[in-house]
Amino acid sequence: SFLALSIPRIIVIILGNLSSQLSLGIFSAASRFANGVGLFSGALYNTFYPAMTNPENSDEMRYALARKFTLYAFIAGLMVSLAIYFLAEMLIDLTFRIPEAVTVLKLLGFSVIPILTYSVIQPYLISAHYEKYILRTYILVWLINIFLGLFIIHHHGYIGAAIGNIMIEYFILIILFYKFIKIRL
Repeated sequence: SFLALSIPRIIVIILGNLSSQLSLGIFSAASRFANGVGLFSGALYNTFYPAMTNPENSDEMRYALARKFTLYAFIAGLMVSLAIYFLAEMLIDLTFRIPEAVTVLKLLGFSVIPILTYSVIQPYLISAHYEKYILRTYILVWLINIFLGLFIIHHHGYIGAAIGNIMIEYFILIILFYKFIKIRL
């Protein structure tokens, strides 16, 4: 949806308006790697959604599948995050050659965990008919992201943009995971 796609871009727009073009370049260089994982999360979503909507699967089976794949996605996200963290300097040196981007990449690498994890939870919630809950979540996150971005980027520049991005991704994960757990309680 528009909201889901625009959430990470709000930070870039705010950074571009409140900071220098250099700061925007540093953040963009690092975010390219973290955003590349978004392609994997989209593939994960497209692969997982048919299993969630299969009418032959019972609600219990769908939930068990979602729980299992959520754990797998979390582990995969953790592994990718750690790989990005430890390889950040080499990745930046081989590509953009902007040393300041290394710290930003190390921070943004940890946004991979929630992105991959909620890429499994979200299709389950959609299959369980919680589309309105997801929409309200994205509206809330979109608004919080604007205010958080304005505040944190104003005070911390491109590092603040990275921290704000991570905070928003974990906030989405926590809200969706809470609903996921609450369904089966």
